[in-house]
Amino acid sequence: FKNMTTQVLFAAVAFCATIAGHVAALPLSAQMMKTTTGGGGAILKPAYREGGSATKVRIAFYTESLCPDCRNFTLGALATAFQNGISEVMEIDLVPYGNARRDKVTGELTCQHGPLECTFNKVFGCASHLYPEQQQWFRFLHCMEEQKPLMMQSAL
Repeated sequence: FKNMTTQVLFAAVAFCATIAGHVAALPLSAQMMKTTTGGGGAILKPAYREGGSATKVRIAFYTESLCPDCRNFTLGALATAFQNGISEVMEIDLVPYGNARRDKVTGELTCQHGPLECTFNKVFGCASHLYPEQQQWFRFLHCMEEQKPLMMQSAL
């Protein structure tokens, strides 16, 4: 099961990396998968970009990768906002952490919607780090959200 999930996730990451405009999509996919499927339960902490424009409003978009409401927001209202030029007036920091919790003793990460959500959260976090332009990471995020039903079906 885990091997199949990793293969499906890798294929989706490669596809969406291409959609996001990354020239070297396959190496990027491999880098993401290495980061997200490695041991130790490491998670990327949100990286708020230093500096930025003084004329733009800065917000943090906290999301959970397997949350149906977050998916609906991303594919609906947020997609519409990006189409209407939100990038011109806002800087959005993607924080794919949601209701995840880290055990203070063991350091183990637990996500509200299960272990697969922790993996997807890491992939989303990688995308926001590897794509500094919010248009790029949003195209990747949007693509992954669109592909998720197929990935979930293949993983079962």
